[in-house]
Amino acid sequence: MSERRGHSFTPHEFERLSTEEQLSRAHEFELRMRTRRTVRHFSPRRVPRELIETALSIASRAPSGANQQPWRFVVVLGPEIKRKIRIAAEAEERDNYERRFPHEWLDALAALGTDWHKDFLEIAPCPSQSSASTTALPLSARRSKERLSITMSKNPSESLVGF
Repeated sequence: MSERRGHSFTPHEFERLSTEEQLSRAHEFELRMRTRRTVRHFSPRRVPRELIETALSIASRAPSGANQQPWRFVVVLGPEIKRKIRIAAEAEERDNYERRFPHEWLDALAALGTDWHKDFLEIAPCPSQSSASTTALPLSARRSKERLSITMSKNPSESLVGF
């Protein structure tokens, strides 16, 4: 851990790889990325709280400008809230399909069997949304254990929120 302008940070330890190893890793990564898919089919099985908290903790450390990690995460658990989100998302998507999307886009979506219906938003056990905040965090909040606070209500109609 080092100090720079009053901020502590851990310097990056660079590992120089051979050209062959770099190419091997790049090709392996490309093969993995070619299997990446958007998923709209979910199991309704409950996700353990610890797994949700761990995923949020990891996601909160994603790189960002000036190492600020201005991320905000919301994971919805309650069926009433999921229903409201689905209704709002479907209204927006219906408008996209009927008025906004160009024909080329609609043709590409039709081939995937995708439409404006979003039933998966109610089936998924904990749909989530992430966003970046433009509000700067105070120095004391950066990179501390308090950086990610998680509130989980015992009431199943409420949501889990990570800040």
